[in-house]
Amino acid sequence: GTWVSKQSSIISFSEDLNNKIEDVNKKFNQKDVERPSHWGGYCIVPKKIEFWQGKPSRLHDRLLFYREDNRWERCRLSP
Repeated sequence: GTWVSKQSSIISFSEDLNNKIEDVNKKFNQKDVERPSHWGGYCIVPKKIEFWQGKPSRLHDRLLFYREDNRWERCRLSP
């Protein structure tokens, strides 16, 4: 995907990403795919993630997911 897409750039509806995928597959035929020089990123390892859904009553819905013993647990938090 990083070789085919210029992420978040505007493309026309007629642009065919499938043709670009075929070209990239031919380029890396039976080879390890190299990371493009224009690609970058961060490795984020969360310990907790909270999903919050606001309600007009202000009794918001809050779900907390957290890591414990190498697995994800969840609980509901008070608004």
